[in-house]
Amino acid sequence: MYTEWDIEDTVIESDTEKDNYIFDLEQGSKEWLDVRSGKITGSKFSDILAKGANITREKYKVHLAIERITGVPIAMDYKSAAMIKGNTDEPEARQHYAFTCDDDVISIAFVYHPEIKNAGCSPDSLVGNDGLLEIKCPNLVTHVGYLLDKKIPGTYLKQMHWQLACTGRKWVDWVSYCKEMPIHLRCLCIRVHRDESIISSYEVEANKFNKEVDDLVIKLNQIGA
Repeated sequence: MYTEWDIEDTVIESDTEKDNYIFDLEQGSKEWLDVRSGKITGSKFSDILAKGANITREKYKVHLAIERITGVPIAMDYKSAAMIKGNTDEPEARQHYAFTCDDDVISIAFVYHPEIKNAGCSPDSLVGNDGLLEIKCPNLVTHVGYLLDKKIPGTYLKQMHWQLACTGRKWVDWVSYCKEMPIHLRCLCIRVHRDESIISSYEVEANKFNKEVDDLVIKLNQIGA
């Protein structure tokens, strides 16, 4: 069953969890971007894990430092055709997934990490008491590649482990959905289970990166002092 913006006691049981969960914002909206501004998020976690003098990691550090200084999210004006397709097809993909599972599937906007400041994630849905849902709606060629490989790309896998770190949940279902395919080839679902060793290592990296961002904020503010 799919439920939109509906907080069920069977899904969020403690007051602490409720304080960390934001439901009533649309992903992609200005208000949603404001909540995420300056925070480490799952979609960019692979950038944090990039080692050495990595340009992507440094750019993300500068990005977060600017948002923390200005208090304003850096807007991404350009949306590729693939991004537009993903946003357009996601509701249908969620409905398809919900039809095949026995638990409530509940949309969510953002989850704060319970212990690490300026950090959180935006899963596509909560599933029952224990699960999360991460939806991708790629083009035909990419989707067929997923069907053949039956593997989750590394960037998405890192995103999902971070989601588990933030939410405390037990698993994430990764769904690739392509509505242009015939029904029996339309959806691929791969479940990723919680791994405490991975989560612990990611939390160490998040704290380290947060300090680097904070140090950069101090450095920039001193320039103008």
